[in-house]
Amino acid sequence: ADFAGRRSAVLGLLAAAAAATEGGPPAQAFMTKEQLDAFVKKNTEGLTLSKEEQDAIKAVNIIPLEDGTKEAVPRPTKDLDKLSFNERLKEERNIKQRALEESIKIEDGWKVRLSGGPPRGPSMLKKKKKKQKEQEAQEAEKSDKE
Repeated sequence: ADFAGRRSAVLGLLAAAAAATEGGPPAQAFMTKEQLDAFVKKNTEGLTLSKEEQDAIKAVNIIPLEDGTKEAVPRPTKDLDKLSFNERLKEERNIKQRALEESIKIEDGWKVRLSGGPPRGPSMLKKKKKKQKEQEAQEAEKSDKE
């Protein structure tokens, strides 16, 4: 109980200090262009299909994948210096997300490796084997009783 009282007192002091400073904590500089490029490179590594996989998809796909597409409409960005602390954090997350999204051209979107789909259920073969084992166990149980 003593710890909870101290904790709430400290949190209250921190809240009061944050309220006293206009606009929250001092703004830090956001990532430079080089840092943002390094972030994108790190997080998109291995994201696209290999050349062999692309060729295999093109061989069986009925829709032409290499046709021209429209350019993406640039999204507006906000001036980070004029935003509150929370708005700034949100805009920085949006900038990082936008950089990841825009790292792959629209016409190359079909080359992105999709992962994390819904989990596969048990196969029919596994169900069949499980049912067969259950039947064998029941038959063994019946023969033991006789």
